[in-house]
Amino acid sequence: MSLSKAFILSHKKDNSTESMADKIQIRQSVLDAVGGAVFDGCAGHGEMYKAVWKNADGYIGCGEKYFDKDHRTMFVCDNKRIMRNIDLTPFKIFDFDNYGSPWDQMIILSARRKVIPGEKIGIVITDGIGIRLKMGMMTNSLHNLVGGKKQTPGLFLGKDYIFMSAIKCIARKMNCEIE
Repeated sequence: MSLSKAFILSHKKDNSTESMADKIQIRQSVLDAVGGAVFDGCAGHGEMYKAVWKNADGYIGCGEKYFDKDHRTMFVCDNKRIMRNIDLTPFKIFDFDNYGSPWDQMIILSARRKVIPGEKIGIVITDGIGIRLKMGMMTNSLHNLVGGKKQTPGLFLGKDYIFMSAIKCIARKMNCEIE
């Protein structure tokens, strides 16, 4: 069975302004490798749109507030609600750069966006769950993907294994290999 490819670039960065150049470079790498339309689930003020996504073949963003200065196409509401109600097939790149955990969105994506053989998609995620793992706790959605005990001392020590397990689970559900 021929599986499709999902482009994953793993690079640890935080949401500080000092990391802006790195965040732009990561997204540019994904756009160059995959191309196509972008679903930006955490569009915010539009920094990534202005720097990279405006050059994509299409763009739809989601955010809590509307910013009309850049004339982006935006849904102003919870991105999970939109993801459950629109056709995700036209999008080749998904960007979930929220301040918490992207795993709810990733579960919805894996249930609603199957990848056809030969197709390539890109997913950019930011996971800010490290502090919760340091306290020995996992979010429900991350726990649903990787299993194990939801509250365990020392979870942070296995964070890389937990995150890769979650990504592999998502790839399987979407009929993809990780590239």
